[in-house]
Amino acid sequence: MSDAARINAALKRPWTSQILEPGLEDGFHRSRDAIWRRTVCAVLASTVVLSLIGLGVDAKAGILDRALALKLGLQIPLLLAGIAAAHFLSVPRPWRLLIPAVPIAATIGVTTLLGLSLPSPFADRYLTVAGLLAFASNLVLPLGLRSAALLCALNLAVYGGLTLLVADGAQWAAFSDVVGFMSVLAVATLDAVRRREWTEKDAFLLRQLNEIRLGELTLVVNELTQIVHQDTLTGVGNRRSFDLRYATAWQAAISRGGWITVMMIDVDHFKLFNDAAGHAAGDGCLRAVATAIARGAKCPLDAVSRYGGEEFALIWPEATREEGEAICRSVEALALRHPGLGNTDCVTISLGMASTVPAAGSMTSEELLKAADDALYQAKRAGRNRAVINGGGNLQRAA
Repeated sequence: MSDAARINAALKRPWTSQILEPGLEDGFHRSRDAIWRRTVCAVLASTVVLSLIGLGVDAKAGILDRALALKLGLQIPLLLAGIAAAHFLSVPRPWRLLIPAVPIAATIGVTTLLGLSLPSPFADRYLTVAGLLAFASNLVLPLGLRSAALLCALNLAVYGGLTLLVADGAQWAAFSDVVGFMSVLAVATLDAVRRREWTEKDAFLLRQLNEIRLGELTLVVNELTQIVHQDTLTGVGNRRSFDLRYATAWQAAISRGGWITVMMIDVDHFKLFNDAAGHAAGDGCLRAVATAIARGAKCPLDAVSRYGGEEFALIWPEATREEGEAICRSVEALALRHPGLGNTDCVTISLGMASTVPAAGSMTSEELLKAADDALYQAKRAGRNRAVINGGGNLQRAA
């Protein structure tokens, strides 16, 4: 099954299926790792601050000494340890719940114990705060339904268990309504957690699906771009590719104030080759020549352009005589027999080159192309199998 099919199947899962298949579930949690760490640290740090602020209330209630002992000796050290663990440690996912669960449960336990040591109305306030912690922890911590259910069970076990163990009959009768109501509220949050987890996983799956589709679309666009800009016969760029590359190179030369050279290359006596050997052999000849041009110019094949028919073109920042000669030698080194010229003649090319500095304004881009084309025809009139630069300075290679 493809990745897209797996994601589509996960998007259609029944509402009872909170857990995705292992690969997608792991990806979901990896994508949320940074958010999980930041949120846990923020929640635990906020709890530390609120606990310290609460010392003022503890003082008014007359239990400051007991509060300092429980908070500074147990609660706040556990909260700070949880912050450090969430920020620095890489804990396996099944055990990560312990990082926020232990300090939150300790905070609920400390608040409950402090409340049970007081008469009303202070006791009611403390027990309500402890219940709110159990209620809010499920909502503010980035937990899935299973983790939230475990945390809720732990919090309520501490909350209700301490009340049962510490409170006497009269206290339990007085506090049972508060403890019961807050416990029901905490359990009720689990449905909200389920809905949140479902929504977050759907959003994750849709992002993954969009990335897959975007990747597929990019491949299609690249393939279409290649088709649009590539000559299918030879594999070099086509005329459209040359026009775009030439316009870009011209503007770049203007920007940097440098040279630009255009080489126009034509296969000598190609019509005679086609007439003698046939179009299939002519196509093979053009492919071989295109490869030889790229090899002689020491450039990628797609840097060469098929300008039309048997004519090719190259754009260079600044070319020298040696580079023109190297391209001619590379084609001749093919030793490709020319059946239209006799048994001893090989396929050769004629090459015309023209250069200018666009920033100087001595030539327009159209004039540079015409100058290179004129140089090409000078090479042909001078006997072919040669390069001519800027309409003069014939470079006849040694046979």
